[in-house]
Formats: sequence, C-alpha cells, structure tokens
Amino acid sequence: LCVMPRNKEFNQDKVLDKAIQLFWEKGYNACSMQDVVDGLGLSRSSIYDTFTDKKNLFLQSLKKYQEDYTSIVIKMLNDSLDIRKTLKDIFDSIVQDVEKCSQRGCFMTNSTIELAHTDEEISQIINGNKQQIELALEKALQKGQDSGQISQKNNPKVLSKYLYS
Repeated sequence: LCVMPRNKEFNQDKVLDKAIQLFWEKGYNACSMQDVVDGLGLSRSSIYDTFTDKKNLFLQSLKKYQEDYTSIVIKMLNDSLDIRKTLKDIFDSIVQDVEKCSQRGCFMTNSTIELAHTDEEISQIINGNKQQIELALEKALQKGQDSGQISQKNNPKVLSKYLYS
C-alpha cells in the first residue's frame, strides 16, 4: 500500500499573514500553540508539517513582515526624487499606523524588545532589517545632499541612524 502525502489546502503566504497578526497581537511568548492552531485555523499536524514548530513559524512570519514592509520603505527611498517629501511620507505613514493600532506598536520593534536579546536567529533578522533601512536612508540622504535638497552639514550615515531610531 502506497500512502501519498496530502497536498496542502491552504495558501502559505496567507497563513503567514495571519501568524504575523497573531504574534503581533499577543507576542511570541504569550502565544500558546493552541492560540496558533485557533488563530490560523489549521490543525496542529498541518502547522507542524509545514512550519516544523512555533519558533520556525515565528521566524518565517518575521521574515515575511520584513519582506512586505521593509521593502516598501526601501523602494520609496530608492525611487525618491524629493527626499524631504519621501521622509515626511514615511513618518506620516508610521504615525498613521501607530494611531490605527496603538496597542500593538511595531511588530519588528516588539520582537526586538521581547526576543532579540535571547535568540540569535531573531536578533540576526532584526539587525539585518535595521541595516537595510539605515543603508537605504543613508543613500537617500546622500542623494538629497548631492541635489541640494538636504543640508550637507551632517554626515548621511549619522543622520540615517538618527532617523532609524
């Protein structure tokens, strides 16, 4: 008797989007495996078969969040013809997000506070995210300085770290 593995009957990206919302709402440590099962609407076996364990699900969720949100900010900075306006748009967007979900904060920041000091893999993702954004900010600021949109009195690398924080 040959047993064929079942095909997955769910979209992994949509499941990761649900997982992001779940971990964002509860945090990693406060989220039980039963919370994961209930929040994703999948069986434990499907979750374990696809994601191995809760930590791997979290890591994939954090990476997807980074891909989805960080890439938008980086694209805005790379494509900017008016860096001052782009920076204002980015910060306005952050303020709107905070106002919309004031209880949750930023998923990446929350993960930093909760887990970065105790988990090397998570710390690497978070630090990589920070470095990508700082580099994009630095390049955009340099471009703004070169075009005369931004004062040249401050080092763009220092400014990028300031703006990131």
